[in-house]
Amino acid sequence: MSHTPDFFARYATVSTGSQRRRHGRVRTQQVDCTLGQVLDISASGMRVYTLLRPPKPGSRVALTIDSLDGPVDVGCGVAWTRRVGMFKHEVGLEFIDLPDFVRAALTRLARATSQNEVIRPSLEEFRNVQT
Repeated sequence: MSHTPDFFARYATVSTGSQRRRHGRVRTQQVDCTLGQVLDISASGMRVYTLLRPPKPGSRVALTIDSLDGPVDVGCGVAWTRRVGMFKHEVGLEFIDLPDFVRAALTRLARATSQNEVIRPSLEEFRNVQT
């Protein structure tokens, strides 16, 4: 199975110049994880806004992302942190060894948020329909 979900390859934007990335990223709306608010996501990682003390670059963290399929656990490496205000940070995270079912859940999440669908209010309703 491909390591890059087809959705990211077709629809996500790739920055150029100093912001060059391996995979395109998709801006998210109302998506949270245990570290904070997910600002954007790609096939290889995500950017998170947090009010918590950020983990140090180079460290590894285990996070849970609220997705359409329910909570999804992911392992991440911390690529960078940036202070964006008083007690406010952005954290760049790289996914580590994601199983295919987790990649599929993150792809569905990215697809839904890229279409400007509101995720949070309909999570429970969606989960009930799938069971």
